[in-house]
Amino acid sequence: TLVTYAIFFSQCYLLALSLNLSLSFLDIAVYMAVANLVVLIPVSIAGIGTRDATLIALFSLQGVSAEAALSYSLLVLFTFYICGAAMGAIAWQIKPIKGAK
Repeated sequence: TLVTYAIFFSQCYLLALSLNLSLSFLDIAVYMAVANLVVLIPVSIAGIGTRDATLIALFSLQGVSAEAALSYSLLVLFTFYICGAAMGAIAWQIKPIKGAK
């Protein structure tokens, strides 16, 4: 589990670097951990809106604009959820799960 989270936070940090956000690895790790906890509140689909608002609020503590925080949040959504779902759909088409008979 520790390795999984280290990889996840590293990926999140690389996404932040790709947007030239001036946040440290520790900032990203803490903010994403908080955002992932907030996403567990069942008020939206895939955390859309709750993750965005959380990251906007947390990033603003470091002087990051709301626009940049929203861009980061959408990039995280696309990278981890949309791309993952697309790969799953492709895998399902290649080798579908057989139904119970």
